[in-house]
Parts: sequence; structure tokens; C-alpha cells
Amino acid sequence: MATVSLQSVPALQSSRKKEKLAAIIAAKIWKTIDRTGHYQNPPVALGSLFSFIYLAWCHRKSAQRKVFQLYIAAAVLTTAMVPYTILTIRLANNRLLDIAEEQAQSQEKDSFSASSSDDEIDRLLEVWRQRNLIRSFFPLMGSTAGILALLSRIKELQT
Repeated sequence: MATVSLQSVPALQSSRKKEKLAAIIAAKIWKTIDRTGHYQNPPVALGSLFSFIYLAWCHRKSAQRKVFQLYIAAAVLTTAMVPYTILTIRLANNRLLDIAEEQAQSQEKDSFSASSSDDEIDRLLEVWRQRNLIRSFFPLMGSTAGILALLSRIKELQT
């Protein structure tokens, strides 16, 4: 998830500056990147959620309550990206998608209208990049909690 913020969006931004890539083309490429993530990421997030819930359930009677709590924390942290996305990223994302769609429709009618300024597209890409980078820390923190739970369980078994 972080690679989109660390590689894909910066590549678009760099192409805009160095290669003079049109902002609307950047928005259209963005639409493809977004759709790919839209179909790929939810199943991964659900798989992580159910895995951590299953592990928590399996360790609900563990001698160390900490293992159970860490797996619950892992499940919550991993999926906390969903409300974060809805509250902070959705508006910028939807606007970028709208711009790409508006432009596609205007091109079908053989009329090119710059309904959105290049500056708006550049600003939205940067807003999305920064907020997505923050969002990527939720699964990272969740997996860290999961690893801590695993290490705690190993320690419990060794004693």
C-alpha cells in the first residue's frame, strides 16, 4: 500500500514536471492505479482481519492474556485504515476519479474542455499521496502487534 505513495504517485508527479505529462493524463493513469488497489486491497484486508480474529479466538484462554489482546489489537489496527480512508482520503480520491471520468466523457463527444485545472489535479495527487502514506501505517502497526503476539506466545511456550 505504501508503494503507491512512495513510487507510483511520485512517478506521476515527476512525469508531470520533467516529461510535461498532461495533468488529465496523470488523472487517467491515477484512475487505473486506484481501480487496481480498489480490487486488490479489500480481500487482503479482510484476510488479515479474519486471520487475526481467528488467532485471538484460539488464544482467548492463553495463560498470557497479552497474546489474546495483541491479536485483537492487530485486527483492529489493520482494519483501522478503512474508517481513516473514508474520513480523510475519499474526497480527494473521488474528485480525481471524477476529473478522469469527466475528461473521458468530454473526449467521447470530441470536445476537449479543461474543466479542472492542472493545479487541482497536482494538489489532489499530493494530498492523496500524503494521506495514503499515513494510511499504510495502520496495517504496519497491525502486523507489528501480530508479531509481538507471536513472540509472546513463543515465550509462553518456552516457560
